[in-house]
Amino acid sequence: MSLAVQRTGSVFLDEAVSAAMREMDVPDGGRLVAKDAHGNETALPSAVSDVLLQVLRSFAEGGRVVVSQIPNELTSHMAADLLGVSRPTLMKWAKEGHIPSFKVGTHSRFHLHEVLEFDRVRREKQGAAFDELREFDYQNFGPINEQRSTE
Repeated sequence: MSLAVQRTGSVFLDEAVSAAMREMDVPDGGRLVAKDAHGNETALPSAVSDVLLQVLRSFAEGGRVVVSQIPNELTSHMAADLLGVSRPTLMKWAKEGHIPSFKVGTHSRFHLHEVLEFDRVRREKQGAAFDELREFDYQNFGPINEQRSTE
C-alpha cells in the first residue's frame, strides 16, 4: 500500500489504498479521530470529519479531489463560483449594493469574508422563505399524504 505526495501537493493512491478505503465503514454521524506520535487521540470536529470523509469516499471511488486555499481577495469570477451564481448576477448585486465590492484598476474585487457572510445571510433568507411556503401550503392544503400526492 502506498501513498505518494508530490511537491505540487498532489496525492496519488495505489489500488490497495483505494480498496482499503472502500472497505472503511464509518456510520452516519461518525467522527474521525486524530492520533499524535505519542498515541494521544483527539476527536475532530464534526464539520472537519464530514469533509475528510467526503474526500476519502471520493478517493475510494477513484475520484479526484482538489483542496486549495481561497485568497482573501476574490475576483468576480471566483466570488460568483463560490456563491454558485453567474458573474453577471454577482455584478448586478454589487451594483445594487447587495454585496460589497471594490475596484483594483478597472476590475471588481470582493473580500472573502464579505462573500461568505453574504452567502450565509442569503441561505438564511432562502430557508425562511421555504419555511413560509411550507406553512402556507399546510394552512391552505393540509398535510402532505398519500391521497394528496395522487390528486
